[in-house]
Amino acid sequence: MIQIDRASSRYHADYGWLKTYYSFSFDEYCDPNNVQFGPLRGGNDDFVAPLAGFGAHPHIEMEIVSVKGVFAT
Repeated sequence: MIQIDRASSRYHADYGWLKTYYSFSFDEYCDPNNVQFGPLRGGNDDFVAPLAGFGAHPHIEMEIVSVKGVFAT
């Protein structure tokens, strides 16, 4: 069965430079029943402010995929 989780139903965090909607438990959001889907551990919708972003930090055995898009606000 396919389940659609719209952004409005997911956990939202606003750090000023970053607005994000978490698909799985991440950072301060913890839902033991929603940790991952198979090997997929994250799937956030992140909106990063221009000239801002994450500093360098290590990840082991992880691939990060970014998709750039233009969204109306």
